[in-house]
Amino acid sequence: MKPIEEGLEGMIESGRLPDENSPVGAYLKSNPAAREEVTAMMDFSRLIRENFVLNEEEREAAEPGPGFYSRVLARIDAQAVPPSIWNFFLEPFSMRLVYASLTLAALLFAATFIDNTPSTEAERAAAQQIPVAEDTILQGATLASSPNDSAFVESANPDENRGAALMQLTTYDQ
Repeated sequence: MKPIEEGLEGMIESGRLPDENSPVGAYLKSNPAAREEVTAMMDFSRLIRENFVLNEEEREAAEPGPGFYSRVLARIDAQAVPPSIWNFFLEPFSMRLVYASLTLAALLFAATFIDNTPSTEAERAAAQQIPVAEDTILQGATLASSPNDSAFVESANPDENRGAALMQLTTYDQ
């Protein structure tokens, strides 16, 4: 079928079939249905050329009048939609920018749900291989500073120093 596509226009314009030695002629000789279709096209083209010939007056009458194209363009411009802010987002570069932004947003959204970091302190410490201190916690111990502004020390009597610690916290001045 490919040889016919390449030579069909030339056959129709010339009004005759190619010789049988060419690839198109050999194909048409071997395929009578294709040969019949091509001859029908050639006859139809010949009939159009013979019966629809325009003389000079008819040809001039069929041509568009002066200013036809400018009137058509003016009408098209009048029907044009006024530009909006959305036109910026529909241009090719802007569409790529929108798609890239949506892709980034989707990846960030997915990263919040596909977070495989440990949730507890012990799991985080185990994942980071940080040694965890196994100190005993003293219940009810109150830290208080000594009167000579030394570092905080553990109180021996929590009830006695609770008021002193609160007073130091409320009157702290840098």
